[in-house]
Amino acid sequence: IGDFLLEEDMAVQKVKWENQKKGVAESYERRFRRKDGTILWTITSASPIFDKDGMFAGSYSMMTDISDRKTAEEEKDRIQSQLVQAQKMEAIGTLAGGIAHDFNNILGGIMGSLNLMELLLAREELQQRESIDKYIETSLGSCRRAADMTRQLLALSKKGDLRLMPTDINVSLRNVMEIAKSSFPKSITLDFAIADTPLRVMADPTQIEQVLLNLCVNASHAMTLMREDGSREGGTLAVRAGPVNGSAVPRPRHPDARAGEEYVGIAISDTGVGMDAETLDRVFDPFFTTKKKQQGTGLGLAMAYGIVRQHGGFITVRSTPGVGSVFTVYLPALNEAAADTAAEKKTGSIVRGSGRVLIFDDEKAILRVARGILEQCGYKTVTARSGPEGLEIYRREHRNIDGVLLDLSMPGMSGLEVYERLRAINPAVRVLLSSGYMEEDTLKKAGERGIKGFIHKPYTAEELSEKMSELLR
Repeated sequence: IGDFLLEEDMAVQKVKWENQKKGVAESYERRFRRKDGTILWTITSASPIFDKDGMFAGSYSMMTDISDRKTAEEEKDRIQSQLVQAQKMEAIGTLAGGIAHDFNNILGGIMGSLNLMELLLAREELQQRESIDKYIETSLGSCRRAADMTRQLLALSKKGDLRLMPTDINVSLRNVMEIAKSSFPKSITLDFAIADTPLRVMADPTQIEQVLLNLCVNASHAMTLMREDGSREGGTLAVRAGPVNGSAVPRPRHPDARAGEEYVGIAISDTGVGMDAETLDRVFDPFFTTKKKQQGTGLGLAMAYGIVRQHGGFITVRSTPGVGSVFTVYLPALNEAAADTAAEKKTGSIVRGSGRVLIFDDEKAILRVARGILEQCGYKTVTARSGPEGLEIYRREHRNIDGVLLDLSMPGMSGLEVYERLRAINPAVRVLLSSGYMEEDTLKKAGERGIKGFIHKPYTAEELSEKMSELLR
């Protein structure tokens, strides 16, 4: 028996044997390794045997195979653990969504005020104009980075949506490289090959950077935290990016690759512990992780997979135990004509218009900013801080109101409820719905009810002027 007993259970077996010598009868669990390497769980009921002189002569033992029961218990524990983790992530997501919503309103006030300063200063002759413009642009840049952070929070809360724009993957990789330089262990050699020639995709740059950073962090862990105790830490993290034709990707293994379509491929490789075939089959499963509990949740790769699929791309992975892994992200390439068209749309100047706009928002700062921007664009405005207040205004003056800027989330009466009341007054009402986040179901419902315009907070003067112009065209 000793030849098959698991080494970890040897110490327990010795204690039980000593207990039996003292006359203790008991039941306990033991694990044995079968010839095929699988584990046999048993429960052993042992009773001591003594000779006529009262000397210990051995024990009478009966072993029962409880492997199926143990497997069922382990599966139950695994499911329970996943449920607890899911509930925890749901709670964190709810908190993150609430914080991001409030923070977006704050940012909206700051960004809008800065935009208004730009518009007002453009009409003035100032000696320090260049310096003032520089400080305003610096402030706006900080606001945009803060807005990106809130969108990451919203991604965690699953309430975010993609804001697609022409994105140069080389820029994203430089940002990720800077983070890696300052935070990864010095035992890891960073080998980022970033070309000067743009590699453009239509993407949400914040989400894509999150994917690339997550893959780099995992590669770092594979070369440090996941190595066995006593083994040498470190290795090389190599990142390569370039154009790839879908025909070059083996379709039987990667059916998402579309033959003839051009992709940008980003390969992230490490010289870490690698993965076996069983792990590779589950690598993108939510909550699956080979890291210790304190080192990972099992959500990073699942989120990365989902984000890439949302962008119309796919991820491949190759790995060899003890050698390392290569994760390759494929994103549809943006052709130059499409990139130029998108660039033309972003002119960086406001679009002027005319008409009267009713603005709904419970945040005083947002109301002030939205009103200021629209008036600078040539519109007349009237504001309301609640649904009932705005509805009363619209009921009285709807014949003189050309469009409505409507906040989705207001206390007491939601934006969609307000819209239904507006439509009852005027079936042809034109509404631009604004929010810090819009869930897919909400967008679908809004579209089905007839809302055609959407704008995300925090918005710039250029974005609001363009959206309002499209709405009233």
